[in-house]
Amino acid sequence: MLRRFRFKVLLIVIIISVVLLPFIFVSSKLSSLEKEVVVYLMEQRGYGDEEIGKTETAFRKLPTYSVWVTFADEPQFKYQYIKSGDKVMQLSYTVTNIGRNAGIDVFE
Repeated sequence: MLRRFRFKVLLIVIIISVVLLPFIFVSSKLSSLEKEVVVYLMEQRGYGDEEIGKTETAFRKLPTYSVWVTFADEPQFKYQYIKSGDKVMQLSYTVTNIGRNAGIDVFE
């Protein structure tokens, strides 16, 4: 009886671990990338902490992990940064809702 109970508990712990592990891994990877992008912007590109308005992490198909940065002096645009190897680079940009409301179009 006790053996059966221990087996069930162990099985539940293993199942929960298998389910939660990918979420923990992705969250950790995104957090690490966000920090690396902020360090890159401050140390390599010369931005101050107050110039970096907002950062958002994203987990999608391609690129899998990315960070979107909105600068304080340019709230109408978001810039996408990724890490390739050991290098952080800007991949793309898009217009935010603030920009769309101001009449800015990416394709102008």
